[in-house]
Amino acid sequence: MYSIANEGEWTIIFNKAWDQWGTEYKEADDALRVKVKPGKAPQFAEKMTFTIDKAGTVSLLWGDTKVNFKVE
Repeated sequence: MYSIANEGEWTIIFNKAWDQWGTEYKEADDALRVKVKPGKAPQFAEKMTFTIDKAGTVSLLWGDTKVNFKVE
């Protein structure tokens, strides 16, 4: 999973290649791109943190930003 963070919109990228890391990103291996709106996190997250609720909503928390997307 990769992300492109912009002020008003993030792009969450699900990639097909499970064995690549960081700077080895290849757009041709993208399986899905999802545009989401960032919001304010309830508290500051020093490390990037993911939570998943029972309904399938994933929350990405990083610094003072929270980005939600749903996995079905």
